[in-house]
Amino acid sequence: MYKALTYFFKLLFYFSLTIYIASFSQIHKAYRLNDLLSQSLYDKDNNLLAYNKNNKGNYYFKTDTKDVSELYLKMLIASEDKRFNYHIGVDPFAIVRAFYQNIHEHKIKSGASTIAMQTAKLLYKNKRSYKAKIKEAILASALTLYYGRDRVMSMYLSMLPFGSSINSTKAASYFLFKKAPNKLNTLESALLVAIPKHPRLISNIYKENKKRTLFYKNLVLKSAFINKVIDENTYKENLQKDIDIISCDVHDFKKCLYKQKAYYLGLHAFANTNEKEIVSFIDNKVQNTLIKHAEVLNKNNINKNLGIVVISHKNEIVGYVGGIMDEAFFVDISQSRRTSARSLDPFIYAYALNNNIINIKDLDLSSKVQNYKLQDLDSNKIKAYKSLGTTLNNSLNTEAKILLQKIKTKNFLSFINKDHKNVTCKDNSLALALGACSSRLIDLTNLYTIFNHDGNLNSLKIFYTKNNKIFLKTNRYTTKFTDKANIKSIKNLLMYKDKDISLHSSSAYNDQDVLSFAFNNNYTIGLRAIKIDDSPYSNEDKEYINNFLLLITSDLNKINKEIER
Repeated sequence: MYKALTYFFKLLFYFSLTIYIASFSQIHKAYRLNDLLSQSLYDKDNNLLAYNKNNKGNYYFKTDTKDVSELYLKMLIASEDKRFNYHIGVDPFAIVRAFYQNIHEHKIKSGASTIAMQTAKLLYKNKRSYKAKIKEAILASALTLYYGRDRVMSMYLSMLPFGSSINSTKAASYFLFKKAPNKLNTLESALLVAIPKHPRLISNIYKENKKRTLFYKNLVLKSAFINKVIDENTYKENLQKDIDIISCDVHDFKKCLYKQKAYYLGLHAFANTNEKEIVSFIDNKVQNTLIKHAEVLNKNNINKNLGIVVISHKNEIVGYVGGIMDEAFFVDISQSRRTSARSLDPFIYAYALNNNIINIKDLDLSSKVQNYKLQDLDSNKIKAYKSLGTTLNNSLNTEAKILLQKIKTKNFLSFINKDHKNVTCKDNSLALALGACSSRLIDLTNLYTIFNHDGNLNSLKIFYTKNNKIFLKTNRYTTKFTDKANIKSIKNLLMYKDKDISLHSSSAYNDQDVLSFAFNNNYTIGLRAIKIDDSPYSNEDKEYINNFLLLITSDLNKINKEIER
């Protein structure tokens, strides 16, 4: 019997090799998988940040073998194709077993499908019949020979159906368990192996067909135990466990969706590339900190919306919030062009210093606010000084207008927009100093990075693909904005004595927009707050927003200290 099977296996191998050439055009239909996939955005540690549906309204996340836990892979192979690592897409032993069972039962009881055969079925949508099985066997061998086992397994993981519009192991893991597939425990792994066996029956959704779900879950656990993937104690312990850990209900599918931590950044990425997997420079701890503070602000101030951009000393966007209100009704605050307020004042001063219109002595550093505390942002408490330094420190606009008149608005705009359109104005009037021009928060925040780069303005790093090709950033450039000594003077002017941070805050002429920027050696943070009902911000509101920014900065400094340790 063994010799006969070995001989059959060899025949099958040479048969598949012959078929390979004939199936070449069919093999390349595997690229159809790319059309099925949804787009997804990840942080620098490969945590999901944002995603969208594919063209047919389904969720398919590209899932490679390295994306899932070793336990899940072993349980999957034990349940679906225990000789996966030894055959070439078709298992001759399983074929003989299935043939015997089907003859004995007088119907198709067992299909002997391997993972490669199931992959072929998912790719080519064949109906269940002996003819389809033969075609799947040929294509499975050809797929395995052409792509290799690891790639075939990745295709399989990327297409597995879990019911409703959820497909792929990665999508199922995030939607059902709210975690990455490489962090699955034994019970979760067993459920993700079990559900695709009968997704239509189980997916209403998992709880209405609870008995069936439990049956298949326990069947998977049994296979894992028999094949020594899990020990007896783990097997018995998980047999008793319920499936209430699944946080999904088709009757309210929104509960299934994984909360997107960077929804607006995802929109920006997906609109600018057809790549299915996009990786950002977002730091998970930084992003979670921004979300935490934004949620607090949203609860306490229901009439505000805001955008936040955090840029590291490497000029990477490591934190991003495009809005805190309902995503369906608001534009990306960090990307939309709105008033620049008086946020350009420090750059007007820097440009004036650079062109010898004023000198460092004109910036009387004694105007620095002494003994600054979080509660002391009220401008009435700030001591008045008669110097250019004081007017910048307190965001007064008269001197900025005078300087702009001397350096010429046209010259200033030409320089500040040299490599990227940071500021847009209808004309070259002095109203620029009053906030009449428009700009994006992301661009303004990048301008403020010159204080950490000795006066140099560098291009931003935002996204890259899995092959490390950096894209979706401003054109690569480094512009010398002003001298190191000049930039240091302005930075010191805006720095508070008992805080390792510089701050500049201003509001638009109608007080509907507030722009605040904080920066130190680690981060540059930009915040734009807007009133959604067009009412003006009060002085108390402005104070609250500045306090809010400083609290964020304080938390980010703690994160940076943890990294340094």
